[in-house]
Amino acid sequence: MNKKPWFFLFFMAYSSLSAAQHAGIQRAVQQFAADPALKHAGVGISVVDIQTNQMAASHLPHLSLVPASSLKVVTSSTAMAVLGSSYRFLTQLEIGGTIQGKTLQGNVYVTGFGDPTLGSPTMPGAMPMEALMAKFREALANKGIRTVNGYVVGDGTWFPADAAGRGWAWADLGNYYASGAWGLNLHENFYFLRFQRSASVGATPRIALIEPHVPGLEFFNEVKQATPQTGDNAYIFGAPFTGLRYVRGTIPAGAGQFAIKDHSPTRHISWHIISGRR
Repeated sequence: MNKKPWFFLFFMAYSSLSAAQHAGIQRAVQQFAADPALKHAGVGISVVDIQTNQMAASHLPHLSLVPASSLKVVTSSTAMAVLGSSYRFLTQLEIGGTIQGKTLQGNVYVTGFGDPTLGSPTMPGAMPMEALMAKFREALANKGIRTVNGYVVGDGTWFPADAAGRGWAWADLGNYYASGAWGLNLHENFYFLRFQRSASVGATPRIALIEPHVPGLEFFNEVKQATPQTGDNAYIFGAPFTGLRYVRGTIPAGAGQFAIKDHSPTRHISWHIISGRR
């Protein structure tokens, strides 16, 4: 469910527009902005003639708006233009220490270089977490390593630590769509928080599972069950670099588990233990 307020920010570009076309586009822009459905929405529209670099039509073109998901078109197009369609992200698996028999006396290092699809459960063509971990184990096994007497350390220092935008809304900051971009991104930097529901409206559902497991998380569960079919109206509140989370709002009463998504706070730590064994 999209729980964000509506904001519209349109970018349109045309080449070689006549004066009549300018006027026609401006009328269409005004008609759209005057739609009663947008009475309480923020709307900013800019239509630019790319031949003259002049504004062809507009509605509040300088209005400051929170970017919507449509802005991904601009960032994706920029990445395609700068990096090219054949670009591939690098992720390095390295070891430090000595191999004694079949045991690594040292650490395994996973160094990321910004790949947003590493271990993704949703991205087409990406290798999900289970397959990715199996590939890592296979790479270690090919070096004769069966046991690691140390840690698996994730290095996300390729990008700086300010991955969360300074002006991001507090209601967004703890949720999966505000996970930020890090040098090392795993499972799209989010986890599922699964609640065990009951038929009792007004009751607090029990947190049944965090998937995948994230060490160091602590929850204050203030979620209530609303009437069935009311959808996901629960928000997770928490600041970057902390493991404390407050869960507030409602989920529908019913049977079985109900999942919401949050980003992992440990992804905000440049060096962190993914897993390890002494």
